[in-house]
Amino acid sequence: MTSDLEHKHGYCPSPSVKGEASTTSTSETVQIGATFPSFLGVSTKYPPVQTCNNSDHTVKNTSSSSSSSSEAATTVAALKLVSFAETVTVRRTLSRDSYTEEERLAYWFTEKDFARMKRSSMALVVKMNSCSPSSTTKYCTRGLERYSQVQGRHRLKNRYDSIFAVLEEQDNLYDEGFSVDDERISKVYSSHTYTSILWAHLVGLQDQKEAEKYKQQKPRRTDS
Repeated sequence: MTSDLEHKHGYCPSPSVKGEASTTSTSETVQIGATFPSFLGVSTKYPPVQTCNNSDHTVKNTSSSSSSSSEAATTVAALKLVSFAETVTVRRTLSRDSYTEEERLAYWFTEKDFARMKRSSMALVVKMNSCSPSSTTKYCTRGLERYSQVQGRHRLKNRYDSIFAVLEEQDNLYDEGFSVDDERISKVYSSHTYTSILWAHLVGLQDQKEAEKYKQQKPRRTDS
């Protein structure tokens, strides 16, 4: 468990992208009892860390940061307004208590429905990993990409690479005499995740095209 003293001096033992550093105006020696995550197979504790001195290094002023944050929060709070239209349209509908058992089952998913969808998804993942891409064209694998063998390994590798990169950058900061530098950690982390961000953006654009295509389709008539 991270102590209050570690939070006070802005030390971040776990990998993170952004974090507001909190420093003091005088140099102090702080005992940091941080350890690497157990799944990394490393058990190392940091020795005492010399925090930055305002006269030697440029650090963030917590009072000005807190002041700017509070001003931004006040501005955002002031923009939150609630208004009501002068004219409204009211449509009557049945109360939930008036639904029949068949209607309830048709309107809401049940535990059996979720279990069935899970079994169906897992069966599709098995087909996706065992068949060639050309033979799976009739199936929709959207949302199951992370479970494929290729993308699953790529996702796991990116995760471990980003974690080790952040931990190594924290070691570099310690060697240079800094307690934390969120900007440097963010840049290191982003260098290992930009491919995932790009891929997610491209998939989102494709989803947008499919949604627009579906919206433009004329509704089909159903004969009762």
